[in-house]
Amino acid sequence: MSRFLSSFQKTIADVKGSIINSAIVAGTVAFEELLNHAVYYCPCIEPSELVGPCNSSTSNSRYSRYECTPSLNIVYGVVFLAIPALVLFILSVAAHPSIWKICTGRSRTVRAKKDKTCTTCLGVIARSLIAPMSWVSYGFLDGKYFACCMTPTPYHISSLTNYKTCQDVAQLSSPAYSDAYRDNRSLSQIIGWILLGIIATLSLCLYAVSRCCHPLTYYHAKYYDLYRMHEENEFDDEMNKKAQLHAEENVKKFMSKHRTKALWDRISTIFEFHRNRDEIALYSYLHEFILEEEKEPGNRSNSIATNASGMTMDTVM
Repeated sequence: MSRFLSSFQKTIADVKGSIINSAIVAGTVAFEELLNHAVYYCPCIEPSELVGPCNSSTSNSRYSRYECTPSLNIVYGVVFLAIPALVLFILSVAAHPSIWKICTGRSRTVRAKKDKTCTTCLGVIARSLIAPMSWVSYGFLDGKYFACCMTPTPYHISSLTNYKTCQDVAQLSSPAYSDAYRDNRSLSQIIGWILLGIIATLSLCLYAVSRCCHPLTYYHAKYYDLYRMHEENEFDDEMNKKAQLHAEENVKKFMSKHRTKALWDRISTIFEFHRNRDEIALYSYLHEFILEEEKEPGNRSNSIATNASGMTMDTVM
């Protein structure tokens, strides 16, 4: 049993990246399906509202001229394909810590290393394209958005039914779509499969090139990734423990004496990060006040004893 569990854990660790990517794709597809059922509604237009050659019986086919398609339909389809993909891309980029390590509080000399910065940004962008490309590919495979864009009258209105207007047909749980809409939806599915094949091929090629350019061998690179992951986790755990201990000490010191209203007002105002004259990072006005109080002649000996025991982070952080 232990061997089975060990083998299972090793397998999960080996395919962890693939599992995460698959989860992103599955979540994107599920969200798109939910959006289709909840808010999708291709705009209506009556055939009589199409003027000129667009009002002919042949204009509502896949061979229609693009100018016959109402602008609202075009905007609606493009927005449903492009805007969610853009939002997913932005969220994916923002979720990568590497971007914030580059942007947050770095000196000009560090920012000058453009080669490392560009490489990191390209890697983050490549990984962040998984969700938006999944959205666009599945949108074409579903076909509703493209068909809505390209079809002048997407709904089939028959005088033999009880539904006389486009709005009546569109509000049905299963709307009756026109032949042109179904043709354009089939065309969208063809585009979707082609796009999916191109994305898969390019992804494999780019991944292969990135692995070939990697300075480490397979197992060395694997160890490198594992070490970075565990170091990050350990660092987060230690920072959490140290920060909690540091905050508890400062609060206890403040609450151990009677404080005036002026001091309560001071620690209650909005804080902006800064350093004191000794270049010690200050994390709050409470932290700043405790450091000032410890510098007073009567409290200096206690402060030295506390720092010697390693219980504060003032000299470290």
